[in-house]
Amino acid sequence: IPAVYTYHCGARGNHSAFASCLYDALRHFDDTAATSLLAEGTGAAGLGLAIMNRLRKASGGDIVYV
Repeated sequence: IPAVYTYHCGARGNHSAFASCLYDALRHFDDTAATSLLAEGTGAAGLGLAIMNRLRKASGGDIVYV
């Protein structure tokens, strides 16, 4: 995937880095022609719960699991 279409939010498993980056990443794509976003989910415990909650809200309920 070309870099222009990606937004890196830290290493896999680093929930702290991902959580602090997530809002910026979502806002970044507001200013593009993107109609879909792909995000790797995380466990729904601790900070992972907040991350998954934010991703669900941002999706408006339109989630596809692959």
